[in-house]
Amino acid sequence: MVRHTPRLADGLPPDDEVLLDVPDERLAPALVAAGRGDYGPASKLLATTREAAEWENRDRYTT
Repeated sequence: MVRHTPRLADGLPPDDEVLLDVPDERLAPALVAAGRGDYGPASKLLATTREAAEWENRDRYTT
């Protein structure tokens, strides 16, 4: 049985810096920024998908 000790986490990034199953390289930075309270990148990404009529991406990013 493995018990959680501080040594097990040595060298790992903090939990709030880790993203799992990120759909693509455009969404990842927006998610990280939003996690830090900066919603500008997410807003810009959604505006970009709207202006370019990328409806499939926009749908995926908002669900």
